[in-house]
Amino acid sequence: MISGLSHDPLWRDIFLPLSIGGQVHIPDVRTWAHGEKLAAWLQENAITDLNTTPTMARRFLTGQGGPLAALRRVVLGGEPTYWDDLRSFTRSAPAATFVPSYGATETPQIAALGVLDPGDIGDQSGMVPLGAAAPGFELMLVDEAGVRLSGEGFGKIVVRSPHIAHGYFDTENSTVFRVSDGIRTYATGDMAYRTAQGSVVFRGRDDRRIKIRGVRIESTEIESAIRELPEVVDSVVVMAPPQLPGKGLPASEKLLAFVATRESGSLSERQVKSHLAKALPAPAVPEYVSVTREFPIGTNGKVDLPVMLDEWRKEVHTRAVPQTIGAARSDPRFRTPADE
Repeated sequence: MISGLSHDPLWRDIFLPLSIGGQVHIPDVRTWAHGEKLAAWLQENAITDLNTTPTMARRFLTGQGGPLAALRRVVLGGEPTYWDDLRSFTRSAPAATFVPSYGATETPQIAALGVLDPGDIGDQSGMVPLGAAAPGFELMLVDEAGVRLSGEGFGKIVVRSPHIAHGYFDTENSTVFRVSDGIRTYATGDMAYRTAQGSVVFRGRDDRRIKIRGVRIESTEIESAIRELPEVVDSVVVMAPPQLPGKGLPASEKLLAFVATRESGSLSERQVKSHLAKALPAPAVPEYVSVTREFPIGTNGKVDLPVMLDEWRKEVHTRAVPQTIGAARSDPRFRTPADE
């Protein structure tokens, strides 16, 4: 069990194995916090089944330290899984079946999943599709007006199931919870695209959709483009803090990309921007790029974005930052390839 005590899959990680005669193994916090130690712990305890996030798995399923021969099932959830993740993970767990899953606390837990053996993982790129609906669940895509979409198209994900939560405790139910033909539905706030072949691919959160200079930008598209660089392990793109007191950063809309690499010093900010300038429209090239060896992880196994933003603010405060937009464009440290 590597879920934090405040993470909702905890009940699944504890009660499911115990209810079927299994054992629950829990690493101490010092082991949990270090990928190499956690991989050795998994090997030493011959762990067979594991629930984790892709971010956490990138810490210990690295292919180093020998294969985890006993590991037979890895359930990945909480955030998107990429095909290059799975190719990397299979080097550590060559006999494991991987189960990329989709769901939310409100659904609750897994509402859709895919079951992939090592032989199913080819040379695909981008995000792994959400998979088929779990028994008792239905995944629907709806447009901005809430009308259900059929066939190929882009829309918002609504989960329909008798297992959906009734609402939030001590809070008036909003429009995210509804009843349709006697069955509860939950509007997740997630966006997805259904391909012509029927696969549903996650496309980010509705509340993370960005519009800059009149161009609508999906942060997940930028993150996917950054991950095309072979040195990159993970990426997160957000709106930069609008203003940093005392440093005169412009309050206009600007993107900030966090990039985690396989080796320290293997990739520069300029290389990331140059790559994106060739792949994306100019407004989608982040103004700021922060390259690091490893992202901080919260107790839920996901990237700890508030910590990263705090660290970035401190980093910016230690540098001389141009006081005007014009000065920023003339400073080579802050120029994007689009400015050249």
